[in-house]
Amino acid sequence: MKIGVGSYAYRWSVGTSDFVPTHPLTLEDFVRKSKQAGADVIQICDNLAPEKQDKDRLIKLEQLSKDLDIMLEVGFKGGLNHFSHLLSVASLLDSKLVRLVVDDPEWKPVNKFADKLSEIAPDLHAANIMLAIENHFLHTPQELIAVIEKVNDPFVRVCLDPFNSISQLVSPKTTIDLMAPYAISVHVKDVVVKRYNTGFYIQGCPLGQGLLDVNHFINSIKKYNLSPNIFIEGWLDRLDSEYETIKKEQEWVLQGIEYLRRII
Repeated sequence: MKIGVGSYAYRWSVGTSDFVPTHPLTLEDFVRKSKQAGADVIQICDNLAPEKQDKDRLIKLEQLSKDLDIMLEVGFKGGLNHFSHLLSVASLLDSKLVRLVVDDPEWKPVNKFADKLSEIAPDLHAANIMLAIENHFLHTPQELIAVIEKVNDPFVRVCLDPFNSISQLVSPKTTIDLMAPYAISVHVKDVVVKRYNTGFYIQGCPLGQGLLDVNHFINSIKKYNLSPNIFIEGWLDRLDSEYETIKKEQEWVLQGIEYLRRII
C-alpha cells in the first residue's frame, strides 16, 4: 500500500467548469507538486483529462514520473464504449491500474454493466492492467458488488471511496465493510456534518479531523491483502480568494500525507 495524491485533491488548483484559476495546475505541475508533498504515487483523474492528451506529452509525462521516482495511475470518467483508447493511455503512462467512474444511466442495470465489463476483461488481461470501478453516484455499494461478483474476474474490482455513497444514503462504515474485500484502489477524505436550516450540510475537512474512522478504514483495507494504493482527496469548498483556496488545498494534502504516514 503506497500513499498518494489523487488529482481531485487539487480540484481548485486544476480548475472546474465554473472556476478557472489564474495559473491552472498542469499534468506536469501535478506530478512535481505531489512529489514535493511526499507522495509515492499519484492518480491522474478526469479533471486533468489524461485521455485527451497527445501521445508525445504522455510519453514525456511517464518519463518525468520515472525521473522523480513517483508511480502513476490514471482515472477516467465514462468511456466504456471506447475503452481501448483508455487502455492505450494507461499503457503509455505505465499505469498498472485504471480507476473508472461510471455515471451514465445506460449502465445502471447490473446485468448490462457486468456484461460490458466481462467483454473488456480480456483486454485488461492482455495489457496487464487492473480495472477499479469507483463507487460514485450511480450504483449503491451493494449494486456495484453484485456487478463485480457477476463478472468474477480478478482484473475487475473496485475503487473504494468511503463518502461517495452517502448520496445513496449508505454510511461510510457500511460502504467500507461491504467494499473492502474488493478494493484494489482507495480514496480517502474526511468530513464534518453541520446543521443547516432544516437539514444538514456535509463539509470537507482535513483527514483525521472529521467523522471518518481512519483506523477502521485502513485496517479493513489491509485485512484482505490486496495492497491497494491510497489516494488523498478532499471536499474543500472554495474560499473567498483564489490564493487562500489553493493554499488550503496544499495544507490539506500535506496534513493528509503526514497523518497517513503515522498510522499505516
